[in-house]
Amino acid sequence: MAGAGHAPDAAAVDLAVRALCSAGRLDDACGLVRHAALRTDPRPAPPDAYTYNFLVRRLSRSRPVSAVYAFIEELRRDAGLRPDLVTYTILIDAVCRSGNLREAVRLLGVLTDAGFKPDCYLYNTIMKGYCMMDECGGVMEVYNRMRDEGVEPDLARKFLSVMAEMGHFPDTITYTALMSGMCRKGDASGALGLLGEMEQKGCEPNECTYNTLLMGLCKAKCLDKAVELYGMMTAGGMKVDSPAYATFVRALCRANRVAEAYEVFDYAVGSKSLMDVAAYMALENSLKWLRKGRSNVKVEV
Repeated sequence: MAGAGHAPDAAAVDLAVRALCSAGRLDDACGLVRHAALRTDPRPAPPDAYTYNFLVRRLSRSRPVSAVYAFIEELRRDAGLRPDLVTYTILIDAVCRSGNLREAVRLLGVLTDAGFKPDCYLYNTIMKGYCMMDECGGVMEVYNRMRDEGVEPDLARKFLSVMAEMGHFPDTITYTALMSGMCRKGDASGALGLLGEMEQKGCEPNECTYNTLLMGLCKAKCLDKAVELYGMMTAGGMKVDSPAYATFVRALCRANRVAEAYEVFDYAVGSKSLMDVAAYMALENSLKWLRKGRSNVKVEV
């Protein structure tokens, strides 16, 4: 086409690149992309992101990572083709498969500095790399980073299974972190299921676990379950912390469950669970607008 004075479009370049890769002619595919990306006469249409990333992925599976880096840098320098989030994910997957987790973390910083926001798929790729290297601490570190950055994990159950396969059985801290993530996704029933699983496996939940779950249930608007859990906590003599009290009372207020809100508040004060003025005032302010409603609640004698 180019020889006849016709510049192939992006679709034609893509088809040709895929055909060459399927035939094992990876060097020719790279040459075609270089030719399409550079200013030649007549100039072919530059390869689009799909073609570019397809070739990068093929390279990453059959060539050293250093060769992939060199190809990307060449196109960036000579043709202005810059890697996108998909490109970085492919690179991170490649370095993870080679066992170079330090480089994966470095690339994570590079893509963040370039203005890209890591997504769940990219974090899962790094997490998988840590699993392959039997580094349980790294898996948990990635999970916590996802949670802190608001990237909700979608593989809590899979994560537990992988840890078990590695011989690392989740502890109370791990379970609590997973419950928090599931509640933030709105999967309160799944978080409750983890609580039961903990007890079955002899991993005893602590006060932090229950407080985390109580706040999660409130935020997921599973108020009946939250009331039930709160009852278990108070009956078992567990301490409900100030943030959990504030979240619980606010949730009851929003649901117009006035009597229960005041009952929880009075119990918190009576049990001396609110040891600082700020916590007390936060709960008191949550109830101010319901004071009038309290007088309308019928008390059975």
